[in-house]
Formats: sequence, structure tokens, C-alpha cells
Amino acid sequence: MFGPLPRAVALAALVLPFAACSKPVESTAPRYAVPEPLPPDPVVVAKEAEYREHLDAGRKAFDAKSTDAAITHLERATAAKPKGFEAHLHLARAYAAKKDDPKAIKSYGDATTANPRIGDPYLECATLLERAGRLEDARTAYTQLIREDLGPKLTAKAYWLRAELSDRLGKRSDYRYDRGQAMLLDPDYRAQVTGGDVRVFNHSDKRLTLEINHLVTPEGTERTFPPGYQFVFLGDGRGYLTYEGQPIAARSLKFTIAIDEKSKSYTATYEEGTTLEVHINDVHLPK
Repeated sequence: MFGPLPRAVALAALVLPFAACSKPVESTAPRYAVPEPLPPDPVVVAKEAEYREHLDAGRKAFDAKSTDAAITHLERATAAKPKGFEAHLHLARAYAAKKDDPKAIKSYGDATTANPRIGDPYLECATLLERAGRLEDARTAYTQLIREDLGPKLTAKAYWLRAELSDRLGKRSDYRYDRGQAMLLDPDYRAQVTGGDVRVFNHSDKRLTLEINHLVTPEGTERTFPPGYQFVFLGDGRGYLTYEGQPIAARSLKFTIAIDEKSKSYTATYEEGTTLEVHINDVHLPK
């Protein structure tokens, strides 16, 4: 007759079958051979070598003031690699050096197409467009650079330069906006702004006249107006001062406001931004 097995023996009997099943199981996943990389296309390699050869030769010729030779090499470089940014950029500079602005402008456009993330072609092309009197096209070049958002410093420069063109085109509100954006992105520009367009706010409900007695321009010179020349503001009116169609910008000014044959004089000084603001409240009205 068998008696009960010792506890240790019973446990061993239970564990051993499981241990026998715990041997490593070989993976049944299929194994694929890694393909060898394809050898480079000899035609592509040859074209790249040709591109580099003529690019280097063109740059050396340009540095040596041999502009015609530089153009020959750089044109061959762009033919070998139509999307070669460096060749298009240097070709544009070579054409610009020869004062062949139409071809230079086209090459700058080819450069920005090849790599829109480099700022130099936009800036240099805008300069040529401005030189050709194509101010709107120059503004477009700066606008394209702004849209690329290549960093605050470069974007601020594009805003600043676009502002100058806007002013020449009579787009004064665009000028103020661009100057403001430039100063916002790059505080260094604030030191170059020493005045602003004079903007008057008549917060009263009275019709009044304003006469400028003395004005210092942003450049530090004095500007005068015909004696008795007045600006009229209706109640709760506001606006930028202009004279003969041109904006009045100032570093400081002394002015007189008049209402019902009574007058009172004040001074105003530029503080920041693109405007010199004059706020007229009821308390400022002559009694």
C-alpha cells in the first residue's frame, strides 16, 4: 500500500512538466535579405561633377574680375544642374556686375525657386528692381522674403526696406505698418526712428482748429507752414496731418487750438512707434 508522497516530491512533479515546456521557441517569422544599395547613376554623377567644376571655375573667375568668363562657366553649371542654387545666385551676381539687370533679375528668381529659404537673392533682386524703377516688384520681393520667415533679424530688415518703398509709392499707412513691424521684430531699429507722423485725436464734441506754430522734423530740422494755416477737426474727430498731400512727421511741435475765438497753446513730443499722437480732451479746450 502506498502512502502519501512527501510534499517536496509532489511539488517537483508539478513543476517539471512546466519547466520542460519553457524551452526557447524558435521564431517562425520569415527572414528577408537586405538588398544591396543601387550603385549611383553614372550620368547623375557626371552631371554633378560637371556642375561643381563650372561652379568653382565661375566663382574664381568672378573673384578675379573676369565677369564674362564667370558667366560662361556659371551658365554651363546651371545647364548641368538646373536646380543648382549656388550657380543661379552667382550667375545673377555676375550679370548684375555687368549691369545686365534683366538677366540678373531672372537668375535671382531661379535661385529663389531652387532654394526659397535663403534671404540674399530676395534682397539683391529687390535692389535691382528698385534701380530699374520697378518699385512694386521690389516690394513683392520683400514680401516674399517676409513670408518665408527666415528669422526676426532678416524679416525685420525686409519690413524696414519695404517701408521705404511704400513711402515712395504714397502708401503711408503701409509705411507705418512696416516700420512698426521692423521695430517689433528687431528693437535695434527703434534707435533709427526719432519722430512720427502727427496724428490728432479730438476727444471733445467741439469743432476746433489747430495751427502749428513750430515743428521739428524727425531729422532735426525746422519746418514752417504759411501763417494762419489751420487744420480743422470736427467733434470726436481724428486723423493724420497732411500738407499739400504729404504727411507731416515731427520730433516735436508747438501748436495752438482755437474754438469760439479763444485759443490755447501746447507742445507735443514724439515718444515711440510710428506716430506722434496729440490727444485733445475737454480739459484742453480754451475757456
